[in-house]
Amino acid sequence: MPELMHSILRAVAITALATIPALAVVYPPQIGPGTLSFVDDAAAEIRYKGRNETLVPASFVQTLATVSIAASTPPNPLNPWFVETALHALGVPHKDYESCWPDQGAIVIVPTAPVGAVDAALGAAGPYFDPTRESREFEAAYWNRLFTYRSAGSPAPPGWPGDPTMESLKETIVGSLPFPTNLGTLDQYARRGIVPLLQLRGEYAPVCFIFCVWFPKCMVVFVPTAEGYGIRGIK
Repeated sequence: MPELMHSILRAVAITALATIPALAVVYPPQIGPGTLSFVDDAAAEIRYKGRNETLVPASFVQTLATVSIAASTPPNPLNPWFVETALHALGVPHKDYESCWPDQGAIVIVPTAPVGAVDAALGAAGPYFDPTRESREFEAAYWNRLFTYRSAGSPAPPGWPGDPTMESLKETIVGSLPFPTNLGTLDQYARRGIVPLLQLRGEYAPVCFIFCVWFPKCMVVFVPTAEGYGIRGIK
């Protein structure tokens, strides 16, 4: 069984490598209003429109509840209001970047799960994804870039904070894994330098009886985002 799982994860990594140009784009922090600035073992830091915001992770139960709320609330004129009210009522940590009304923005959550297959899949892609080495390099790169401080003992790798091509690969691999295997703990996110952010975004969905009417509905989207890079989908 372990050999089969390793073969599957290696196949995912190879597929991701082959599809980078089509699927993966890493945005530098200058693009877009929000950046996943930094991740430690307590919270994720998001820089949004020039200010720093701290977003604590949702527990796995809260993560499942969020997915369930979005899936079970049918499209209707008040769908986004129902979803946002339910998140507040359950105390799910989140940030409202506009809302989950169609074409407005997104509600962003840091999801967690007790186990995940991400580390194995990233490990199959090469030594770049070694969490032990990565945590030191990403931390040095981030803080050195942020404060323009250069330490002779820990030089920062090129890019912000890593190689954009490899960050694209990382995002693609995480995005290729099904929920909840693409999740992990906040400590794992900090070591990987990536968070598969859970976003609630609005779309129009049909409600049909004799004829169809299109109503708003909040949809769950997982957006793998590398530390130090722009967050797609928020406004």
